[in-house]
Amino acid sequence: EIKGYESFVRHNPMSDKFGVLGFDHVEFWCGDALAVSNTWKQALGMRRIARSDLSTGNDKFCSIVIGTHNDKDKNNIKMAFTSPYPTNIQGNKENEGDSGLMPFDSSLANDFIMKHGTAVRAVGLRVEDVNLAYEVATRDGKAKGITPPTLLTTKTSNNDGGQLLMCELGLYGDVVLRLISDIKQEENENDHDHDQQRTFTGHF
Repeated sequence: EIKGYESFVRHNPMSDKFGVLGFDHVEFWCGDALAVSNTWKQALGMRRIARSDLSTGNDKFCSIVIGTHNDKDKNNIKMAFTSPYPTNIQGNKENEGDSGLMPFDSSLANDFIMKHGTAVRAVGLRVEDVNLAYEVATRDGKAKGITPPTLLTTKTSNNDGGQLLMCELGLYGDVVLRLISDIKQEENENDHDHDQQRTFTGHF
């Protein structure tokens, strides 16, 4: 029996070691996040849905997120464009997960951009359990751990705070696989799915 897209379920208990919920985002590292994101936004007919920069209290990097128009769609496309700030304007405080920002290494980002130009740095997937996924991937899959499971704060479409876990694994070359799982908050039965309302990973 041939099934259409809506009823297709891809799950193989013989090979799937942790639950994958779907695609979340792709992140590009570039020299000018604002200019590059505007070019892609106009070319693809997308809109800006989130940002993290000096105006939001982030002195490490500028990141602009563009996406498709349907906020409620689980398959909403999100693309982030991130560029590091000059080190002379960055504060002395380490960029740790509990600050709400994704871990970010400016020197690594600059080297990446010098080597590749504007290029994909991370492919983000939503998973059921980041801790389990990281453990299985690094132990059984022999994947290289880049960033261990890290707790981040988030903003939702209702401007409510939330939390998520994020980790990164080596994918190929200088590209990482970013795994994300939302930490469910206490919700009423009529509340929408928290994952659908999250604007983007981290403090945006």
